[in-house]
Amino acid sequence: RAGRGPVAVLGMACRFPGAHTPEAFWELLLSGRDTLTAVPDDRWDDAPAFFGSFLPDPSAFDADCFGMDDDEARATDPQARIFLELAHEALERAGYAGPRRTGRRIGVFAAVGDSGYRDILAAATDGDLAAHPGALTGNLPNLIAARLSQTLDLDGPALAVDTACSSALVAL
Repeated sequence: RAGRGPVAVLGMACRFPGAHTPEAFWELLLSGRDTLTAVPDDRWDDAPAFFGSFLPDPSAFDADCFGMDDDEARATDPQARIFLELAHEALERAGYAGPRRTGRRIGVFAAVGDSGYRDILAAATDGDLAAHPGALTGNLPNLIAARLSQTLDLDGPALAVDTACSSALVAL
């Protein structure tokens, strides 16, 4: 550990059903409010359950902000799109909203799991979008941290961790 400096968490961002900021999430926890709702009509034709907790409009994404065209954005797993947005938001909240290169080593440690989105995309678009080059980099869980580092021009370590339910804890 010699020569290593301290680690600091400077910015946070989150998206939970009923809470779109860390402050709102804390208030949700304190209130004990339940976010369980009926499955939205636009989610599943054959819903495996009648109720759940959902993010509103998970397909909303500012593709231009991340240098993507609309097809690449649609071909990218929604969890990867949300991850890009949240990382950008966390950097803004930490005061790094200006140039992407900060002069400091910023690492990316991501907890991620395979969602099968590429298979869903292939079935829904007759394979058209699943064949898009962005579908590969946008759907491989092991690339999510590296893609963020490249997109935001970060120069620290990039590590994606998939250990099922414990991914977030292990990444932290």
